[in-house]
Amino acid sequence: MEQDGVKLTNIPTDVLRLIIMYLAMSNGGASNLAKVIAVCEAFKQFSNDREILKVTNFDNMEQYCLNDTFWNENGLLAKCVTVGNESTRQIIQQIPILLLGMEEI
Repeated sequence: MEQDGVKLTNIPTDVLRLIIMYLAMSNGGASNLAKVIAVCEAFKQFSNDREILKVTNFDNMEQYCLNDTFWNENGLLAKCVTVGNESTRQIIQQIPILLLGMEEI
């Protein structure tokens, strides 16, 4: 069944890119970006956009938000570290503390 209106994926790519960039920069941006890129292939293309990855906000992230999709070698955290994202520095510095906490589980 077709619906009237515009699909989000029909928005010009440069406009959609700006929307996703602002979302990634917001408080909790990394979590929001992870949710957005999981929606569809059209959005997943932005998971490799260097400019978006560089400004993705990891500040104020709760430990429970950093699930496997962030930690694996192709995950969002790894991609953001690779492009020099500054807010990932805090997360990377916390890895030894987080690993110590996991030993108690």
